[in-house]
Amino acid sequence: MDATCDVAPNGLYKEPISVGTGDGSTRFATRCHPNADAVCAEVDAFFAEHWPWPSDAARDSFLKTEPARWACWTFPDAKNERIVDVTKLTALLFLIDDLWETLPPTESKAMLKRFMPIIEGKLQPVVTNPYEQILYDTYAKMRAVNDALVEPVSREMAVWANTQVDEERKHCKGLGALLQVRVRDAAAGWVAAVMAYAMDLHLSPSERASIIHIEKAYAYLATIDNEIESYDKEVAASGRNGAVNLVQMLADDTGCSIAASKRILWVLYRELQQQFLELVAKREASAEGCSETLKSYMKGLECAMGGNEVWSGYSERYHRAG
Repeated sequence: MDATCDVAPNGLYKEPISVGTGDGSTRFATRCHPNADAVCAEVDAFFAEHWPWPSDAARDSFLKTEPARWACWTFPDAKNERIVDVTKLTALLFLIDDLWETLPPTESKAMLKRFMPIIEGKLQPVVTNPYEQILYDTYAKMRAVNDALVEPVSREMAVWANTQVDEERKHCKGLGALLQVRVRDAAAGWVAAVMAYAMDLHLSPSERASIIHIEKAYAYLATIDNEIESYDKEVAASGRNGAVNLVQMLADDTGCSIAASKRILWVLYRELQQQFLELVAKREASAEGCSETLKSYMKGLECAMGGNEVWSGYSERYHRAG
């Protein structure tokens, strides 16, 4: 796929196009990292060699979803010297996510118990366990580059990991409550932290405090997009009755079809996109001033959402051929 993507201009809502990218009229910037092809080739080759695939077919099926290209779409302005490790980490997260779908709760919790000590470098990985070894090595390399920016990456990854074994999401009442849980499940905070590391962006405490509402809007947007695109995959893994997803809850609560529920959520997503851009414009024009670092961070959030929408709209992770 080309390293750039032309997106249709904004317009009235219409039926989602076949690959599932909503109405195709994203208001967000969409660019792919300039070194995407080389990065994807390197990371794909790494996992093809070092991951314990049960079969060649399983390996080919995973790589066909272009997991490495997700990071290149999501972090288009990542520094060249950081994009490979960031891409390895995000591809590993996809593999861990798939693995946890197949594990019983007791094994998932045992895996989680070792998770944070390994990320923090406090526990040596089992050398025969590729998941632990790759996780340990990648985080160690990133910490050596910039430990301060990796700390929030580690913290947010722990939030995501704990959500995977949290039973709370199965008992949420109402879309608002479920959205709060799914924000953690979709790893929105982790993506933002990785973006800051990849771009070497250091925000001051006051800058961070001034954009809490913008980061919240970003988290909701990223989550809603993920809910729509991942719904069919979740149903395939757990069955419709086991899918804990905004699409399913909206359909159950209103009696509308799954297709109608997705369309409604796409409309909400488009409205929140516009709200996000307005919040950013207001912050940039505020009397308190807006540093170039803060502008880059907010643009990074926008690119992360735009890139995720593009990749999620075509990747066979969510849209299996045939």
